[in-house]
Amino acid sequence: MSTKHESFIFAGADKETTECQVFQAFYKLELNFAGRPIKDWAKGANPPDILCHDLEGTRIGVELTEWLKGRQMASEMAQRSLCDSYSGIIRSDRETPPRNVEHVTVGLKSDALPRESEQGEFRRELFDCIREKDGTWPSTRSLQDHEQLEFPNHAILAKYVAWIK
Repeated sequence: MSTKHESFIFAGADKETTECQVFQAFYKLELNFAGRPIKDWAKGANPPDILCHDLEGTRIGVELTEWLKGRQMASEMAQRSLCDSYSGIIRSDRETPPRNVEHVTVGLKSDALPRESEQGEFRRELFDCIREKDGTWPSTRSLQDHEQLEFPNHAILAKYVAWIK
């Protein structure tokens, strides 16, 4: 297999399309990946993800998987846990959706969660900011992002949040 570094981004419409994109990129880099030339390949019946034939007509099934380093997984799991914890504090499903704001992204200052005694106030201040922006949204404004970097009169929010978009 080639040792040169390649970077790819795959974003198929569905899992099968993405798998075909991944295999096609891999196949371009390593034509004889099975130790012999491949005549053709197509989406498999899952399993396998991909079904190949060599020049003699022998079928070769390929199952695609992901290989991550333990540090990558640990970092992702910690980030996911932090997001889940904040989602538990925010509980946006218990709020009436704003008229003009469709999606909110929150940039955190650190990995710290609000103390239990601050969590209710954190939630209230976050939704106050969202409602305030929703209420002052100009009717002529297009669907553009708005970023808020300061949170006057929202001390708990300002303590944990760097920005809201």
